[in-house]
Amino acid sequence: MPLMRENGGCSIFHYISVRARLFRRDFRSNKWDSLEERFGTTVTSLQQEISSAQSLKRIRLLRLMERFSGDVEEVRKFLQNVEERDHDVNADSRACRRERREELKSKYATQLAALTQAGINVDCPCTLWQLEKNQGDVNKVIEKMSHRREKKEKLAELDTKYASQIAQLEADGIKIKNKRRLAHLLEKADGQVDVVKQLISEWKEKKGQHREYRHRHRNISPGGTTAQETHGAASCWRKR
Repeated sequence: MPLMRENGGCSIFHYISVRARLFRRDFRSNKWDSLEERFGTTVTSLQQEISSAQSLKRIRLLRLMERFSGDVEEVRKFLQNVEERDHDVNADSRACRRERREELKSKYATQLAALTQAGINVDCPCTLWQLEKNQGDVNKVIEKMSHRREKKEKLAELDTKYASQIAQLEADGIKIKNKRRLAHLLEKADGQVDVVKQLISEWKEKKGQHREYRHRHRNISPGGTTAQETHGAASCWRKR
């Protein structure tokens, strides 16, 4: 029967497994740092030189360098083979998609004619996928496509309405990847730039707190043991 703590907490075996898991995480982190120090500059050059390298995670490229003992030419040859293979796969995939679209056009010829009369752009591939998804129900497709068109028109209207405020926010150093969010925030704040700045500041602060919370709890076990303490404990066990 597993030993239990006096305070009724988790078993000693669970505690050890958590410590071991944290040790493995700390080991992976140290391994990453070591590979980055040895091959970081070379990997950056490969990412700039070979397009297939840009789609791979950096840690995988670092492991490739380790696998080929730092031989850049072997890694370059491997990546070029991957690029050629992916090109062939993508070509087959494009051919399959074209064939599938032709099948759907034939299957829903009557519905496509009705959609054209309703002013729906049937040249858009998503129209075919909507017909297939809704089992050829023209009314549902018209409803969904109309709703999508209204959203685009609304967004374009907001962009035009708040063009000067958006330009001012960008000039003041406010950077948001999703530009639509700026337009929606301005609409919410009745176009007041200072209010939008405050809203974005609060959002970034909450995001930072959430990131800090996740980082802190990712490195601390339920028993309050940090990754560094676990690393030291594991070294002690090995000596024994």
